Amino acid sequence: MADLNIYPRKKWKGKYDICDSMDPNRELDGMSYADVPSPRKGEEGYPRLLLENRIYCSRVFRKLHVEVGHRQDGLQVLHAVLYPRYAYDVPILAMDLVVINGNVTLAIIDACPVRKNMQLPAHYLQTMQELQEKFLTDAVKQRRIPEWGTNIFSPACVCIQPQTPAELAGFLQYAVALHRAHMMLCQLVEPVHPTTPRNIARRTELLEGHKRCAHNHA
Repeated sequence: MADLNIYPRKKWKGKYDICDSMDPNRELDGMSYADVPSPRKGEEGYPRLLLENRIYCSRVFRKLHVEVGHRQDGLQVLHAVLYPRYAYDVPILAMDLVVINGNVTLAIIDACPVRKNMQLPAHYLQTMQELQEKFLTDAVKQRRIPEWGTNIFSPACVCIQPQTPAELAGFLQYAVALHRAHMMLCQLVEPVHPTTPRNIARRTELLEGHKRCAHNHA
């Protein structure tokens, strides 16, 4: 995306870019990881939690958010959500990876619908299905979708606990391919201009879809 920009800095920079449970007041301005020793198990402050965020925006996207979390007891999290601007009829692409002591316990990715009927555009759904057939084997078993996702995910949501390195590799290949396809679509999409009653209704529908996703997403 040639028009990629940093999300308005005053809304997040210095507050959410680096978070460290050992420096909650940011007295060390994000340098606590290097300057403050981590507590040992059983000591106050254990397990230490570190969060790093990067947030961008573009012509189509109001917010592209990537978060990496690491907790001292072995928990690691990768969280990515691509929020389109309200004027675009584009799903909200969301992915989460949860790792505990080196084992992936949750791998989930979906294009969350923003339409009232919870349906994805036909061409978008077809792309997801083709990519799943290419990268995910029939042996991959879906795990139960977390409760917070039942009201926002599409029927094409992929939610697994990989049992083998091959299953994890397939998920990652699918995730990368879906992100690329999503970006290609967004280079071509045009906004819904509120010039007619029908378009005004569509804009309202898209906004409500964003509210639904924001209210339910963990």
